[in-house]
Amino acid sequence: GKGSGRDDWKVLHKGSLAGGTRISVELAHSLDHDSVVCCVRFSGDGKFVAAGCNKTAVLFSADTGERLALFSNEGGVENPAA
Repeated sequence: GKGSGRDDWKVLHKGSLAGGTRISVELAHSLDHDSVVCCVRFSGDGKFVAAGCNKTAVLFSADTGERLALFSNEGGVENPAA
């Protein structure tokens, strides 16, 4: 996609925007992650956000920012709600 960014974040979007169109973005949550974040993905319904890198992924609620689970490539799953 195309993007526009600032010093420490970037907005990516699919498709094209008419010349001069601005995207208004506000920070909704600051998600706590234990390491560098290499990728972020929203679920298809927009209810969840997964962030991952270094053989782990963390699942968050998109509405509240609550950390729901930690998945590890080494077979571990941490579920703080359980």
